[in-house]
Amino acid sequence: MKKVYLTALLSVGLSISAFAVQRVPLDSKGNSLDYRYAGVSTCVIGNSTGTNAVLCATGAGIILDVFPSTTSTESIVFRDSATANTSSTILGAVAQASVSGSHIYPRFKNGLSVNSASTIAGGTYWTVIYSQDIK
Repeated sequence: MKKVYLTALLSVGLSISAFAVQRVPLDSKGNSLDYRYAGVSTCVIGNSTGTNAVLCATGAGIILDVFPSTTSTESIVFRDSATANTSSTILGAVAQASVSGSHIYPRFKNGLSVNSASTIAGGTYWTVIYSQDIK
């Protein structure tokens, strides 16, 4: 009887954990991201924000990757700030033409403020993938 109980308990435990797995992470627009990014956060900068800054995160963390939606000459700027602004010290900037290939993105301590360096045309947006430090 003890073996039956342990077997049942093990099978229930395994089935519960299988339901909790997110197979394909999605950005806020519903687009599939690489499976390596399951459990991380995303922030989308689009034509609704224009050149205004968007506060993606508060606290410390690291930018993992950046994905543009289309090819253009736009670029995106990252700032270490607890508020959405365009006046804090720039951590880095990425031009859409240079996104392909390997990049080492910066860590942020106070928060992540992101803005486009130019007005984003309709339908164009950037997805920033980041992970925050465990508190």
